[in-house]
Amino acid sequence: MELDDFKRTGKAADLPGKRSEENGRINMDSFIEKLKARDEKDRKQVFTFIIIMVMFIVIYSGAQSLQKEELKSGYGILIVGFSLILFYLFRKLLRNKKIDYSAPTITFLKNAEKRYMFMPFLDVMITIPLLALLITGGGIIVKVSFTRYFPGSSLPLVIYLIFMAGVVAFGFWASYRNWLRDKGEILEEIRKMRKEFEEA
Repeated sequence: MELDDFKRTGKAADLPGKRSEENGRINMDSFIEKLKARDEKDRKQVFTFIIIMVMFIVIYSGAQSLQKEELKSGYGILIVGFSLILFYLFRKLLRNKKIDYSAPTITFLKNAEKRYMFMPFLDVMITIPLLALLITGGGIIVKVSFTRYFPGSSLPLVIYLIFMAGVVAFGFWASYRNWLRDKGEILEEIRKMRKEFEEA
């Protein structure tokens, strides 16, 4: 066997490793671009919700100024609830804009995994009090508004609470379906990729 044969053999042996490393880098780059596109859609969605919350605050503030006593406090509670949601959305928007796509691979994937989870613990702890606040404000409005039609009766309030329980359950189900459609597969890719990098 000639010396050139050894050289060719050595070069051929090196190629798979180099090609694998290069493919890994290309795959990671394309995956980051995929996450960037998804994160941009999330920013647009959050911005849309911000506009909606601002409209609710303006509308309910105008309605509150026309109300009296207990009814006024019901509208006030709703306005506080919408304002807290607005603050939460602003915080989420700012956090989304600060995503570091140039962070070390493992760090980036860990942060992405947290970001793409469905209803992280912190979101649950924020969502429950906000829902309670909105339901309370709406309950006061329903109770006062229907007193003249159902004096001394709790029926309107009971119907309202049952209806709101259905709305919350449907909202949770719809949110999960949307998450599964838009982010479920991406989260699995993140976890798979993270495992591969950690075991490399």
